[in-house]
Parts: sequence; C-alpha cells; structure tokens
Amino acid sequence: MNQSKLTSQSCDLFNIPFFQFAQMKKFCPEDIPRIKADYKAHWDNWKTTILQVAAELGAPFAKPHIESWTNGWQVRGHFFAYFKYEYNLNSAAILSVLLNSRRLSVSLDWHCYRADRSQINVQQYNQWLENFDFADLC
Repeated sequence: MNQSKLTSQSCDLFNIPFFQFAQMKKFCPEDIPRIKADYKAHWDNWKTTILQVAAELGAPFAKPHIESWTNGWQVRGHFFAYFKYEYNLNSAAILSVLLNSRRLSVSLDWHCYRADRSQINVQQYNQWLENFDFADLC
C-alpha cells in the first residue's frame, strides 16, 4: 500500500460554494467534473490513510467504517471514518476521525441513537474518560 499523506491543503477541498449536485448543475455546471475528480482523488487518499491507521492499530480493532465521498446527490462537507473494537461492534462508542474545511479531529464519541442496542452504557463510556491517563500522551 502506498504511503498517503494528509496536509493542511486536504481541508481546502471542502471550500466550495455548493455541495448538492442540483445546485452545481444550476450555478456552476462546468465545475462538476473537476469537483468530482478532486473529491474522488482526495477521498482515495483519505481511505488509504484510514486503512494505514487500521493496519497499524491491528487487533483488537475491527475493520474501520469509512463513509463515502458522496451520497449520490451531493458531495460531503467532510470525510468521516470510525474505529471500534472487534468485541464492541454493537457499541454506541466509536473512535471517530473527521476531516472538514477547518480541521482534522480524532475523538472518542458516544452515539445516543445507538444507545438502546449498545453493549456498553453511557456510564461505562464515561469511565473510559475518567480513567484515561492523559500523561501518557506527552
């Protein structure tokens, strides 16, 4: 697998006036092929980066979820992926990675909409944060 690289210019992709193809067709139809090509190229780099991270993490992490660069009627305003432990696939907790026009962020998130079928509850999730040793990051 080739080494991919995210740079500050990776955020620039999302600085476009329209995300919906219907708006693009109306206001800037000549830009659509370039926008699609740019998005696809940057998303391929994003996907490669996420898969490289997944390979480095290894077990006990499951295969990452990588959101597509388009939903069919619009290009996304961000690139998004998340990781879960193999044994917590049904959990509402995720380690998310988000790239948008302002930042690249990595965070531990709780998704309330999955709480009713989660293997862990919000109290257990909060304990992860309470017990985390931030000194190890330095």
